[in-house]
Amino acid sequence: MHRFPKRLEGILAPIDFDEASLAALEAAAELARACGARLTLLHAVPGLAAAVPERHARPEPAMGGGSWAEEEARERLAGIARQRLGGIEHEILVRIGSPAAVIVDAIADRRPDLVVIATHGRTGAGRLLLGSVAEQVIRRSSRPVLVVPPDGRAGTGAV
Repeated sequence: MHRFPKRLEGILAPIDFDEASLAALEAAAELARACGARLTLLHAVPGLAAAVPERHARPEPAMGGGSWAEEEARERLAGIARQRLGGIEHEILVRIGSPAAVIVDAIADRRPDLVVIATHGRTGAGRLLLGSVAEQVIRRSSRPVLVVPPDGRAGTGAV
């Protein structure tokens, strides 16, 4: 049985740049601020997007190595961090792969005290066809997961 930590030191916040994940980031930031925790913003770049070359239109990525999709995700996350995190200690992590697998791998690597993830509230055929990243993460995570539904109220709602 996993015990909830007495003190939150690290929070993982997966971000897919939609409104639901930004609402979850607000909840994660509020917790990080209250607890003095370090916040890790994580984005998964699907493998196909990372493999598509765009070199003919732009110079090589400035960070040396990595794809344009990874570089653009890092830049977007950095912008979000500047706008929304204030003085919260944070890091930006971008990995290639399916979102659920990337998140679960990051949980295993980083061992955060808490994962704060959005759910899009899909039901029925939409959920069956698209699956639920949040549900896969909950089932496979070795750490506590706080699910934030589309309306931003943490802890309630469908996955």
